[in-house]
Amino acid sequence: LQKSVVVVPFIRKHVIEGFNFLGVSKEQIVEGDNIVLHANNYYTMDYTFCGDLNRFLIANLRELFIKRFGLGKNPPTEYLTFNRPNMSRCMKNYDEVRNALKEKWPNIDWKDGIYHKTLAEQAAYFDKVKFVFVVHGSVLANIIFMQPNTAIVDLQMEQWLLSFLWLSTYTGKYMVVGRDPRISWRGLTPNVININYVLELVEKA
Repeated sequence: LQKSVVVVPFIRKHVIEGFNFLGVSKEQIVEGDNIVLHANNYYTMDYTFCGDLNRFLIANLRELFIKRFGLGKNPPTEYLTFNRPNMSRCMKNYDEVRNALKEKWPNIDWKDGIYHKTLAEQAAYFDKVKFVFVVHGSVLANIIFMQPNTAIVDLQMEQWLLSFLWLSTYTGKYMVVGRDPRISWRGLTPNVININYVLELVEKA
């Protein structure tokens, strides 16, 4: 990989950063969709379904993140809740959900989660997280950066995927999975979340 030219459909900042993490420089990346290539050796790569996680790969990747980003040096302290604004599975009553958590557990400093752009920023941010609640979405991929014995609540939707349950298991976290089939998986109309159900899930976690 470090000696190859890598062809991607689009070059984006996160693509450059991701390949750089693996030792591939920006100069090795070629952008092109449906282009003609000539090579002595040509390799293609395909993704696996996000529910089919390899525990050895996840464990080794976690160790690589710890080493590269210096994770786990201080105990985690942050309690976060995330919404998905302008996306599918957005919570229409997010403020009420968050405020209900603050009212039930006033001694906890609940904070709105922040979406960071780079891998390094996400790693440093989630390394400090002790607890997170979110409706199922890609932000949960960041739990790989969270320290062992931290907790996550993943509220599933009409079509459910347990990929992050496996990710949490392989990296030593506690996850509580709930499900509200009224939450649309792809629809962009904001969803009204059952606050009492959220409180029940958070209390278990």
